[in-house]
Amino acid sequence: MNIRRIIKQTLNEVAGISFEVREWVNIISDEINRMIEDADDEINSNTSDDDELDNGWSRFRRWKPMKQAEIDELIIYGQDHPEAYEKFSVDKWVFKEATRMEYDHYESGYSDNGEYIVYFNVPIRKLNKDVLVHEIKHAYDDWNRMRNGGKPIRDSWEIKNIYTKDFERLILSDAKNFNQIGPILRNYYMGSKLETPAYLETEYDYPSMMKYKGVARKLISFNKDTYYNKKGELSKGLEDEFNNLVTNYDIPLFRKFKSVDNFLDYTQNYFNKRGEDILKKINKTMYIHGKL
Repeated sequence: MNIRRIIKQTLNEVAGISFEVREWVNIISDEINRMIEDADDEINSNTSDDDELDNGWSRFRRWKPMKQAEIDELIIYGQDHPEAYEKFSVDKWVFKEATRMEYDHYESGYSDNGEYIVYFNVPIRKLNKDVLVHEIKHAYDDWNRMRNGGKPIRDSWEIKNIYTKDFERLILSDAKNFNQIGPILRNYYMGSKLETPAYLETEYDYPSMMKYKGVARKLISFNKDTYYNKKGELSKGLEDEFNNLVTNYDIPLFRKFKSVDNFLDYTQNYFNKRGEDILKKINKTMYIHGKL
């Protein structure tokens, strides 16, 4: 047993950074690029030579743009990479073509035959290492839950009460219809306990940008009073937005509030505390890794 290695891995995870994730990111990035190149080469190798011309002086091929293969799904087999597999044991990494970028916590997990399979819905050709670090960190957190006998992300309190499929629909498209509540919804997403580990990785990579630290400060400074006028009356249209939210979107936490005032009271307390917690995590991560 390598005690030093175990201690190092424990410190890394306590500090919020998972180097097991980054090892897989490098492997997966290389594999995806190779598979895309192979698919494109195959489709272009079948191009006809009918466009070759002989003008009596020279024989040449007309230039034609390279065709791109249509790729609906890519699968990477984890056990082909034993060193990475030993530390983060995923049997299949499945990337499905989509317009969004997400780790699919509803589908990922152990199959009936005991394989651990991770699914992503992503625009395959637009993937880069930054995106992979973020999404694979979600997969890593979920794997750690399940391998230790805990609830998967899909069965967590957060998913069942806040980050439901209707909440996802709001974040992906419908939030633009909520001029006042929309920014609050986005902060619920950014401040989520499920998102924090993945955003810590981004903060580690780009500490000078302080994007997630900015989110934390925004949560800390959230003040419900900005939603009232000087007479203490709610901003015009806010109550209609709230009624639309709780009536047409299945988000149990929001539906428990009987009024906008209750919702804003809870949101302020929750945001302020989450902001403080996130800021502490960021500072701890940066300190331990020598980036403060």
